[in-house]
Amino acid sequence: MPNPLPKATGAIGLLASLCLLSSCREEVQTAPPPPPKASAAHPVDRLAPGELKEGDINAFGLKVPQGLLLHFRGPDRVEADGDIPAERVANYVRVRTKAQSVELGAARTVFEQAKVLGVESERRLRIEVVTVRYRTRLIVRDLSPPRIDPSLTPEERWKKHGFDKDGKLIDPDKTM
Repeated sequence: MPNPLPKATGAIGLLASLCLLSSCREEVQTAPPPPPKASAAHPVDRLAPGELKEGDINAFGLKVPQGLLLHFRGPDRVEADGDIPAERVANYVRVRTKAQSVELGAARTVFEQAKVLGVESERRLRIEVVTVRYRTRLIVRDLSPPRIDPSLTPEERWKKHGFDKDGKLIDPDKTM
């Protein structure tokens, strides 16, 4: 009489592999789809994490970020300061300008010969982001040469600034 054990072992093994195969099939079918990948570009109407909003102060074409308050405005310089970290302000400036060179330091970032992107102007700016007493100060300087009135003669230009045609003060008692 043949041994029934090998047949039973083979049948049990076949049955076990069928059960295992059917359970694997169910796992594959019921696995949730992978989450959609986040796109690298953020929508135009949304700010990236840590990105600053543009404010209302205009410094020679560069909008000063919200959170910085006007400290000084002159004919060739604008200063604003606030409690925003200097790194965030420097990143704000970096995105909105194209500079000939950028100097990075521990307490100061300087953008030399910067041009504001999207502004139709030949103005060149020196933009400094400085840490002053635990606050951040944004200093924007207009490096453009002063405009010269082409209708004035050289003598009239000298006179306008208080000098005669030889370059001497017209009124020596008047201080500049």
